[in-house]
Amino acid sequence: MAFGDIIQQAAGGTGDSIALSNSVVAGNSLLFFAGFRTFEGGYPTDISDSINGSSYTEVYSVGDGITVNSNLHASMHILSNSLGGSPVITPTGSTPFRWALIEAEGAFSVSDAGGVGFSDSSVSSLLTASDTISDNSVSFAFTNLDFNSRNLDVSNSPWATVAGTSNIDVYKRSDTSSATADLSGPITGGTSSYAAGWASFTEVAGVDYTARKGSTETITHTLTADGITTATLDGETVTIGTQSGQDADIALDETAITTSGEYDLVLGDGTDTETFTVQYNVIGLATNTLQKEGDALADLSDVRITVLNAAGTRLDRQTGLTTNATGVTGTTIVAAGDPDDAVEVSYYSASAEAGITFVTALELL
Repeated sequence: MAFGDIIQQAAGGTGDSIALSNSVVAGNSLLFFAGFRTFEGGYPTDISDSINGSSYTEVYSVGDGITVNSNLHASMHILSNSLGGSPVITPTGSTPFRWALIEAEGAFSVSDAGGVGFSDSSVSSLLTASDTISDNSVSFAFTNLDFNSRNLDVSNSPWATVAGTSNIDVYKRSDTSSATADLSGPITGGTSSYAAGWASFTEVAGVDYTARKGSTETITHTLTADGITTATLDGETVTIGTQSGQDADIALDETAITTSGEYDLVLGDGTDTETFTVQYNVIGLATNTLQKEGDALADLSDVRITVLNAAGTRLDRQTGLTTNATGVTGTTIVAAGDPDDAVEVSYYSASAEAGITFVTALELL
């Protein structure tokens, strides 16, 4: 699937469960479109669901500007990077209404949005040449054409109807190069008010590589073949290994980074540099306090640690660890094993003539 592809969709009205048929894939986005006759209860002031909570962002909320009974409203909310599962959406202040819900591939970031509302109009021009659609984006438009038999006959081909029910419709287009937007066409089925909005989205930047602290990764670059001369991770020098054309083995052997996160890996060839985003995973043990007969084993400098997995295989052994004035060891980075793996940990100090063994789990530090 490509960014912006529709995975699944549903549409309905007042009283229907606002949910999708299948579980949502974690990391994908949820788009919620709602059309209201505002004199009958208003539009949603909050959108939440049973898994992601109130993490939805209002992209636009627009009315037709009329205060009589045909007063309409159209709104769109987005949840980028869903936690997955089978969320059920609950709008606040939302009856009666029509709605559409879409799961789309990827994590969305709003690049531009707008809305229009008119009364007694038979022609819609939701976007014009002044509205620019971003490069490599996906756009969605939504129309609320009152609760009667009316529809927008879209006259320009880049837009396609993808969802809707009973006078609300969702349109989608994708752009691989920057372009001006246009969504227009006659509204058929009579003249009345309408409200509509649109938004353009780009993909939230992801990471280029995922790596464990201490690992060696093959990095593909666009610099001089076999010519990498410098490499840093978050400003810390790392080791350049074998190079083959524009593939370089980089040993992530810095000693300064102690917490997981996204860090910049910068390669250089003496003339130019290229930057990659690395999800850097630091795996190990949380802080422990060493005691002997209730007293802290303070200010030690000869602590040895041995870490075994559940099968008894040694994952790591380190010497020369220290404790502070209250016997705290600090976190310990472990060379092998994964987060949540059960491990047996043994600490020993010859100077204190003391040791401790216990079972715990590795953590992402």
